[in-house]
Formats: sequence, structure tokens, C-alpha cells
Amino acid sequence: MTLGLGNLARRDRVLALMSRRLRLCAAAIMSGLLLAGLSLSGCTRSSIKSRPPLTLVAFDSCAQLLAELRAATAASIGPYGLPGNEVRPLSMKGAAQDSVAERAAVPGPAAAHSGTNVNEAGVDEPDLVKTDGRRIVTVGNGVLRVVDPATRTQTGRLELGADGQAQLLLSGDRALVLVSGGGYRGPMRSMRPVGGEAEVLLVDLAGAPRVISRYHGSGTLVDARQTGSVARVVLSSTPTIQFPARANSAAGLLRENRAAVARAPLTAWLPSWEITTGTATTKGRLGCGSISRPASFSGTALLSVLTFDLGGAALTDGDPVGVVADGDTVYGTPTSLYVANNASSRISVGGPAMVGPGNTEIFRFAISGAGKPVFAASGSVPGTLLNQYAMSEWDGYLRVATTNPATNTSAVRVLRETAGKLAQVGSVDGLG
Repeated sequence: MTLGLGNLARRDRVLALMSRRLRLCAAAIMSGLLLAGLSLSGCTRSSIKSRPPLTLVAFDSCAQLLAELRAATAASIGPYGLPGNEVRPLSMKGAAQDSVAERAAVPGPAAAHSGTNVNEAGVDEPDLVKTDGRRIVTVGNGVLRVVDPATRTQTGRLELGADGQAQLLLSGDRALVLVSGGGYRGPMRSMRPVGGEAEVLLVDLAGAPRVISRYHGSGTLVDARQTGSVARVVLSSTPTIQFPARANSAAGLLRENRAAVARAPLTAWLPSWEITTGTATTKGRLGCGSISRPASFSGTALLSVLTFDLGGAALTDGDPVGVVADGDTVYGTPTSLYVANNASSRISVGGPAMVGPGNTEIFRFAISGAGKPVFAASGSVPGTLLNQYAMSEWDGYLRVATTNPATNTSAVRVLRETAGKLAQVGSVDGLG
């Protein structure tokens, strides 16, 4: 991904304000001065009052999981189906043709080169083009191409056999191609597919490009981050429930939809996958024991975090972990993966539970090596995120820049992980 000049300017302005005001806040908080009654301009007692933290807990059983998913989905559904699934599919397939001739050449030694514009050093992000200095790899219109930068000739071409918007990650002689099809939803800054199925392809680039393994799973691609040769891929899936749509009134349709939800099996919510390596195909589904939930949720989406090692012999099932929540923004560091969800409300099993207009839920996963991500903490902040660059982890603190759409003002809040919660410990509000 690339960061536009406008985003850079906005980020720099926010960081400049942080350096003048937020550091005073943090210093005072850490030394206990605020608790002793010292008042600082722009950092008062009210500015560090913690919001109720968002806590993740596991389900006790599959029966409990099914009961709560049915109840939450029934409370969320409308006469015309699940929220957000009315968007019509958009074709991302174009008609571009090969622009350079193929030649059977071997990439030369690595040269000085630039990489993808990333948020954090040491954490790579998917893009349409990648290079390691020896080769340039691109994906577009269902085709992966390898170009020798020294001779400016195409040295390899691979039909991916996958229809949808694709991006890739690169490690040594391996590429991980991420494909997500379907329709689109969300504001322009975070448009992404819904209702489709994601594909992850492990491609060998040592000779003529070839697909080693193909992962095909329920859900659409939110984003991914790579540390070393290990990639964490975030998918979002929606329930697969058939609604009869026989009634001739909105009230009748709503009754039918809720009845369909009450009959739906647990598998309607649990994402499944299929992995093909050579002639062998394996299938699986996310287990109840790998799913956690916030205190309130809508039942209309489920996040899955998968782990793939580009240096492995083949793709695995990704050892997934799940959260009954949605997400649209991913931010990563070498030790943390954050998934944020800009949301206006959530429905709890007991009834409507407003998170607040324009609030953002944040989930943190602790990551290490090629191990399975571990849920570490969760929380909520008022306002919405512009994009991933609105989050920054430093010295154990997560700094979040948000905008209040009602007042068109911005704020920077500092969160710290405490007993599984991302609790607010400081803020600077009222920024232009």
C-alpha cells in the first residue's frame, strides 16, 4: 500500500501536536502528577477518564455459541436481510494485456531498491507490485508476472485462476498472493468486498512461476501483515443463511427472516476452507474453541486471523483464531496485530447496546515468530479512524488518532493494555 501526500501531511500535523501536548500528558500520567492534582493545559483529569473497556471472552460451548449467534443475528436482521449485504457485486476484472515479452531468464543479483511504503519498519504490507532487487513481481487481472529489472524483460507469467482483486507479499523465492472477490461496502477510504470468498496462493518463483498450494476460504480479505517470512491474514465472513422472502410486507419478511435465523445451524456462521496442494485436497472449518466475543455483538460478521509461513513446504489451514466482530482496518508491529472496526452500534443478546455514534472497536493480537496469534486485549474509542496510519504503538502504548464526524474535530488517545483491556490513559481532544 502507498501513503498519499495528503495523508502524510495530516499525519505529520497530528504528530506535531502530539509532541507538544500529548508528551506532557504521558509524562504526567506516568509520574502520578495528575493524580496528585496538578493541572496541565490540554491534559486535565477529565481528559484521562477511561471509557468502559471492551473485553473479549471465549464461549463455554458450541451450544452457547449457537444460541448467542442466533439471538444476536435475529436482533440485527431487517426485512431485506443482513445489514451491508445489499451491495451488488462489482467486477474487478479488466482487459489489460501483457506489455512486455516473456523471456526465459534467471533474475540477477539483488540491486539497491525501494520497497512498499509501510507503516512500521520490519512489517511488510500487501501491494500490487513487489521487488527484492533481483526481480519485480506484479499481480493484476488474474495474472502474476515476473520482470527482470536489469534487462526490463518479463521472465515469467502465471495465470492464477482466481477472479478478484489481488495483492501479494514476497519472501525469498516465494510469493503469497491474496485474492478477495465479491461486492463492495464501506466508505471510500475502506471499501472492501463482502459476501465473497478469499483465496490465498503460495507461488514458487525459483524457476517458472508455479502455484504450490491454494487456500480457498469463506470470507473476504480485510488486510494482511508480514514479519520475516510469516504473514498474518485477516478475513471477515458473514453468515450463510437462506432467507425465504415469501411475505408481501416488511413485517412479514422480518418474521420470516428471524425464523430462518432460528433454524440456521452453527455451520452457517463458522467459516470453512479448502486447501489444495498438488492433487491432495483437505477441508476444514473454524472450531468453537477458537472463537471469542466482545461484550456485545451483532452476529452479522466474524473475523478470522490466519498465519502462513512463506518458507513452508505448503500452505496449512492457517491455524485460525476468530472473533465475533467485524473489522476494516489492520495495523501491525513486529509483536502486535491490531484490527479496528469503525462501528456505530452493536446489538447484545439481551437487547440493543449502543457503543456510541462513530465509535471504533480495537482488538489486539500478540504475535511471535510463526506461532498462532493470541488474543491479548480489546478496547473502544470514540470517533472513527481515517486509515491504518491513525494508529501507532510506542513503548507499550497504542496511540490512536480519531475524528468525530458530528463535530468534525479530531483527537489523539493513548491506550495501555491492562488485564486484557485496552484502557485509555490519556487524550488530547478538540484538534481541528
